[in-house]
Amino acid sequence: GTRRDTERFYKALEARFELKDPTYLTPDSHITYVGFDIRMELRNGVPWYTMDQHTAMKEFLVEKGVKPSKGISCPMPKAKGLYEDSPLLDEDKAKEYRSSVGTLNFFAQATRYDIAHAMSRLGQHMAKPTEASNKALQKVLKYLGANPELQLEGTRPKVDTYRFYSDSDHAGDRPATT
Repeated sequence: GTRRDTERFYKALEARFELKDPTYLTPDSHITYVGFDIRMELRNGVPWYTMDQHTAMKEFLVEKGVKPSKGISCPMPKAKGLYEDSPLLDEDKAKEYRSSVGTLNFFAQATRYDIAHAMSRLGQHMAKPTEASNKALQKVLKYLGANPELQLEGTRPKVDTYRFYSDSDHAGDRPATT
């Protein structure tokens, strides 16, 4: 809604409930909400909006001990390596693997579409993670350390109509063997 409509809405809520002051997105004020950073900037007088998870991603990578690096342009290793016959992780490492894949799935679904395919493949190993799948996970973490600043951006459309297309069988989603 418009700023006026939004303010009217908050005034009506305030009549019944105790509220904190609302935060409005402006070029001088960004909003951080459940791990998302949302910003607005003017480019040639046109508002552009960005959404990212830089702060949450950085905290996650620090927690995992991932140092910033350069030169990693792809998050996924060769698929064949992921399916090598390698030993299963011990229970502590398997728990860490599952936790990391779960967190990275959140990032992949929200703003980091560049790691979505890798996370889909790593998710196939959640029940019995192996040394090979953990090695692939470490490459995704290093990729994120090398490419932390990706974000979604765009202008506000005049009409809120979107069209989406999908490959209905997801390219025969089968384990990669080569």
